[in-house]
Amino acid sequence: MPSHFPIFLRLIAIAALWLSAMAKAESAGGEMLNLISAGIMGETPGAAAAGDPHGQTGLRWAAASVLERKTVSGATMSITIRNPTGDAWEDAPIVLRWDKQMQQAFGNRPVVMVSPQSACIQRDDLDGDGSVDEVVFPLTLEPHETATVAIAAGSASPPPARTDAGFYPKELIGAAWESDRIAYRLYWNDDTAIDVFAKRKPALSLRDYARPEVNYHVESQWGLDVLKVGKSLGAGGFGVWHEGRAWKPAQVQRSCRVLATGPYRARVEIRFAQWRVGSPADARELDLTATISIAAGQNWSEVELLLKAADQQPLPELVAGILKDPQTEKVAVLEMGILGRWGRQALGDHEAPRTANLGVGVVVPRDRIVAYGEDEVSSYVRFRAVNGRARYRHHASWEHEPGGARTTEQYGKMLNQVAKLHPEIARLEWTNTTGR
Repeated sequence: MPSHFPIFLRLIAIAALWLSAMAKAESAGGEMLNLISAGIMGETPGAAAAGDPHGQTGLRWAAASVLERKTVSGATMSITIRNPTGDAWEDAPIVLRWDKQMQQAFGNRPVVMVSPQSACIQRDDLDGDGSVDEVVFPLTLEPHETATVAIAAGSASPPPARTDAGFYPKELIGAAWESDRIAYRLYWNDDTAIDVFAKRKPALSLRDYARPEVNYHVESQWGLDVLKVGKSLGAGGFGVWHEGRAWKPAQVQRSCRVLATGPYRARVEIRFAQWRVGSPADARELDLTATISIAAGQNWSEVELLLKAADQQPLPELVAGILKDPQTEKVAVLEMGILGRWGRQALGDHEAPRTANLGVGVVVPRDRIVAYGEDEVSSYVRFRAVNGRARYRHHASWEHEPGGARTTEQYGKMLNQVAKLHPEIARLEWTNTTGR
């Protein structure tokens, strides 16, 4: 008996380690049990060769893998995402609302795409309450392609950031947001117009533009300020229609909040409070909030507007528009809510005028459109809010950017694609990878 006692203790130790590994695997929620079995049975490479005839080295390796590997656990959500158009979509932004079922399944744990490839997913808390509100990831789809994407709790190596946003009241004179293809800013003065920074190659630039030694009126590796907005709406600025004209927010209380910076989507909220609109005899007090998002790989931003009035009168119409340069050509597809201009309106170094072609445009949901119009400085779309809410997209393309528009026709096609880029999403099923 004494000679066999150490073997008996070894067997007890092995059994204890087995139970411990099983418990850890259960708590990790989904590490494949055959991995642990392989270690116990001595199938882990090198276990016996290391002088461990009972496979304890293999067992320790398996148990450590349960703790150290970044694996998927718990429920998996599968969804279909369809491109219903004849256009190829590269890096189409997919945004999913974080609903109660997702919260119950995933809690506040990170989530990853596990199929068709392993990838990180951005989680955004948009209202600052500490809980996830939306998840975002890019997906490339061929014309009419339908893809099935599986999402589960887990972690993956974070990708390089491809979007950013910030508030730079001194350095950039306003709020700014960007993708790796383009950057925009909204002036923090009574101009309240959207400006454009173009880029020759994919990069993030805002934090460099904000450095005091960087002159963004001279082209550098980070790009160049290419639009002279003047008193116009710029590249997709907004306002309201009142007393027969367009009004931009001016002489208001402004505030800015950065909601997300990336890696796949940047989002900034800008509020204009106690805005007195109109002549003194007929002025109305309004509050307008603009929440602006931009996605990786895209030249367009989406603007969500929320309009409130201090009085009980019907809300005024909203306005979105672009600079009206008489030397540019108009791009208008009224049945699709498209309004743009393309031509030699881009600034060069030291704000030299008309050095290159530039297209700017807006896309407004056609069922909200009231009318198209122009004044001395802007072309614009008038559209309705429903319960104070509306949204539209604005876009720009510089001819020197990768794939930039070189003709009016090409720019029109770009805006057409922006108008149609609406992935169709349908949730398929939930599965439980833990087997419980």
